[in-house]
Amino acid sequence: MAGLLWGQHQSRAPFASIASLLASADPAAAYAVQNELVQLMIPTEGPPKGYKIGLTSLRMQQMCGLSQPVAGRILERRIHRSPARVELDEFSRLGVESELCVILKDDLTGAASITIDDVARAVGGVAAAFELIDDRGADYARLDAVSLIADNSWNAGVVIGEPAPLGGRNDALHVGHLDGALYVDEQLADCGNSRDALSHPFAVVQWLANHLSSLGCALRAGDFVMTGSIVPTRFARAGVHYRFELTGLAPVELGVA
Repeated sequence: MAGLLWGQHQSRAPFASIASLLASADPAAAYAVQNELVQLMIPTEGPPKGYKIGLTSLRMQQMCGLSQPVAGRILERRIHRSPARVELDEFSRLGVESELCVILKDDLTGAASITIDDVARAVGGVAAAFELIDDRGADYARLDAVSLIADNSWNAGVVIGEPAPLGGRNDALHVGHLDGALYVDEQLADCGNSRDALSHPFAVVQWLANHLSSLGCALRAGDFVMTGSIVPTRFARAGVHYRFELTGLAPVELGVA
């Protein structure tokens, strides 16, 4: 199944559901396919360096017609530092998502159930970021979680702004209510708040840590986590400049050629 999906990526075939092709169309089966897909991608895209979590805000769940978060891996050669520039024709259909990126300074493992306080102690910094997704022209009215998860939750890269270090509990609380503003060609396009992602970005990391624990894996020092778009996806157009600002953080910028 992973080979089928990787072939579709390489040929730029339109996205289509694979749920009916799986013996067990449940999230566990989908993540097993995703893991194999990532292994096929590593020779050209580099090793995994972080995670994306999608559908963490009500607005994004409504956009996709799904009600649960989804996770994916971010590969080394798909990581860009702001200001970044990408070529539109490198993607089937490029979407830009405006997010807070959380960077770990310590491993997040060892507990039977990881708590928000565990996450706060493990996080070393945060940054404004864009996730680049490639939905391959998906029909959102017919989208299912199993197919989205298996396809590495559509991650096609990230653009990360300058990280800011966190110094303690007060900083952690502050991260939970950062105002966000997306500008397209210097015009305000949309607004949101970091609390829109599962009520707090650290709750997103908590969800991921417990999800990975159920798979026998763990978050490690140096990993980063994209915590989900706080505004709906903007589908990119050539010649457009995107800038996303979160209160107190350096902006992240992306140009599309």
